Amino acid sequence: MVQVQQTPPESDDLGVRPVSQEFTTQKVDALFDSMPREAEAPQEPSVQRATLASETFVGIDPSKPPPQPQVQRYIVVGIALNDTLNVRSGPGATNALIAQLPPGYRDITVEGGPVCNGETEWVLINFGEYRGWVAGQFLHPQN
Repeated sequence: MVQVQQTPPESDDLGVRPVSQEFTTQKVDALFDSMPREAEAPQEPSVQRATLASETFVGIDPSKPPPQPQVQRYIVVGIALNDTLNVRSGPGATNALIAQLPPGYRDITVEGGPVCNGETEWVLINFGEYRGWVAGQFLHPQN
């Protein structure tokens, strides 16, 4: 029986070079979910407030949905023009390489972290259709 292995494309339109198709978003999600978490802080008891029927809320239009919070986007910085930022399956340089981002790559969102591994703070990012961990020192907020 012959097994055919697909090789990932050199890079997509934005310069992302996938290293392996093995790490799907679901697999990375499972790895992240299995990581130990810090103990969650106890939640404050909820406080209910009575309102009078005559109370009016100035400036709120109930017919319009509430505004959505702005999502902070990041750009890859501090990488030489001939180098790439490695995206890994977990927070650490020994974890599997998922993709490589070129300098100046934009529209990255941070989803988790930071997680310290040695002296490096790692953050979980989303970019395009991928998800993985990078050293946070190489990300800067976009304007």
